[in-house]
Amino acid sequence: MSRMEPSTRVDSGLAPLIGSRSLTFPKGSVIALVGPPESPTGSVLAQAAAARSTTYHTTKRAPKWTAETIAASTEYPLDVRVEGVCHAPRVGPVRLRREYGDPPQYDEPDTTPPEASEAEDDRFEKLSARLLAHDGDDTGTLVVDDFTDYTDGTRRCLSLLDTIRSVTESLTWLHVVHPTQDHPHAEAVITAADAVCWVERNRDDEAQLAVPRRRGAAPITGPVSLSF
Repeated sequence: MSRMEPSTRVDSGLAPLIGSRSLTFPKGSVIALVGPPESPTGSVLAQAAAARSTTYHTTKRAPKWTAETIAASTEYPLDVRVEGVCHAPRVGPVRLRREYGDPPQYDEPDTTPPEASEAEDDRFEKLSARLLAHDGDDTGTLVVDDFTDYTDGTRRCLSLLDTIRSVTESLTWLHVVHPTQDHPHAEAVITAADAVCWVERNRDDEAQLAVPRRRGAAPITGPVSLSF
């Protein structure tokens, strides 16, 4: 697979959340979307997933629930494949499609769902295998929610990031819970990402997307207010 030119930029899809302003990133960027548990990161991920053809890996919510959330986030056409990775209930993937003016269609392929006996510590291998299985099939957005839940060590976090970079040519959004005692490896992901978007609450208790930054460089843009 040929890599895209690094100078090519991709629209984040977040314009509806930031007053119709354009927010773009270099093609191939891995973006860490960081926020505390109570922040509206799910709405940001749904909007990013709706921007173009997307594969969305979810760990804590059923794929159908996630697909419905994405469909509710926009009225535009959609093509999103949602896969559940080592979460309960254990169900197969959902393909969300919608054309202009039509209701969303939820296609649930006739596949064998993961075994209920899968151990929690298998999730790293499961996600890696699924990412590699899609290599060359899709050049759209990749979304992984609760990314730090998939790993049990800094080295494995960084190894998984290398896998993601090897299979994704567009944008990758990794949802990272704000570093806490329960998520000790979040900082490693934040540091290794190409750009970081912090979703936080400002003094007026309004959601805000803080300054995205290229690693070790100046801010890409100033803070932008989100509207939900």
